[in-house]
Amino acid sequence: MAPKLKRKPFGGDSVNPGHLFTVKSTAPGLVYNVVCRHDGTHEEITYCGKDQDALGGDTKVAEIQGWINGEGGPTYMAVFYLMPCEVPDDME
Repeated sequence: MAPKLKRKPFGGDSVNPGHLFTVKSTAPGLVYNVVCRHDGTHEEITYCGKDQDALGGDTKVAEIQGWINGEGGPTYMAVFYLMPCEVPDDME
């Protein structure tokens, strides 16, 4: 599923308005780690991890938040998740 991007005004000026962004992505299994980085010089990642709405519980949603102002570069997000393991009946 493609990540959802939400942006709203955040700082900056009339020439280079800033934007606060949130990206959420759904994984096929329970998220246990999220790694984020950016290549831009006018942006910052302020949160990277499990969906904050999950309040620390299990979730299949990963989230990244930050801000960008003016020149931005690509932002990368790697989501690590657990998949259930099924053991065939004949292997017991």
